[in-house]
Amino acid sequence: MNKNGSAKQVLLVEDNPGDVRLIELAIQKSNLEIKLCHKSNGEEALDYLLKWRDSKKPEKIEMIILDLNLPRKDGFEVLQIIKNDPKIKDIPVLIFTSSEAESDVKRAFELNADGYILKGPTLQDFRNSLLQSLTYWLNMEKNENHFDVPIQAR
Repeated sequence: MNKNGSAKQVLLVEDNPGDVRLIELAIQKSNLEIKLCHKSNGEEALDYLLKWRDSKKPEKIEMIILDLNLPRKDGFEVLQIIKNDPKIKDIPVLIFTSSEAESDVKRAFELNADGYILKGPTLQDFRNSLLQSLTYWLNMEKNENHFDVPIQAR
């Protein structure tokens, strides 16, 4: 929960309906208080974020979970726009992808991603990678002795 006691809002940018459903189920079965907002492509995500940025922001977006392989605008384009916008650049962006390519990992961190998490080959790996990362990042404000080090799950 956030400071006012409500669920923390997380923006999920993912085009694969199967992965969206797995993420929803993992969050439902966890003890995390998360309100998930889903957008299925890069343009939708940016439209949503830019409208939110220019609104009175009734709810804080605590985190963005971003896939790399998206239609319209890919995850790298979305990440670059977010991290270059002074009003939204501080929202943690976790790349959640199946890409193990070293060039993708390097590029994501060059564009200031806060974490790079592999989806994992099994359902259990997928769920564990997601929930460990969400737990860490959403509870950072409670953790006084945290390190500002990006997480890369393997």
